Amino acid sequence: RAWGYDMPERVAEAVRLHAGGREGELSVLDAGAGDGLSGRALVQCGFRNIVGIDLSPELAALARDRGVYASVEVADLSQPLANFADDAFDAATVVGVMTYLEPDGCALPELCRVVRQGGLVCFTHSTDKLRMWHDTHERLASEGRWSRVHISEPLPYLPKNPEYGDNIKVVIHIYRVS
Repeated sequence: RAWGYDMPERVAEAVRLHAGGREGELSVLDAGAGDGLSGRALVQCGFRNIVGIDLSPELAALARDRGVYASVEVADLSQPLANFADDAFDAATVVGVMTYLEPDGCALPELCRVVRQGGLVCFTHSTDKLRMWHDTHERLASEGRWSRVHISEPLPYLPKNPEYGDNIKVVIHIYRVS
């Protein structure tokens, strides 16, 4: 946070803006919950029914301890989300995690599967990795899996970190599941 990291808050607010005033009723999957920063930001934006998943058992335990999640599980976004049924959530958020995944993997198709039709999938991409995901985004749209709601301008990622600063920014993507 000392480097000015505020993506959890920005993503939570972006989802709230597209939640139609129903944020307290919606179930949200916080995929890549880490230690729970995104869950806390979602709660601050009025979301109440949040499930967190993270690859790290240690981080999942920290997220669970925050007390903002209905449940927290250990799960790998590079694998099918077998513990979740189709249409299990009204929205999914993925903050700061897509950088570690492959565009030809199952992460985005799986999020489309577990989020109900009309629900939102919101995620961030760092500008240094953005181009490699373009074809995957377009393929999911052409297959009728989702439609674009909003793509932000590049935003500061770690503005006070000399390695990132103005060099690497973040773009917030919001898609509606079809």
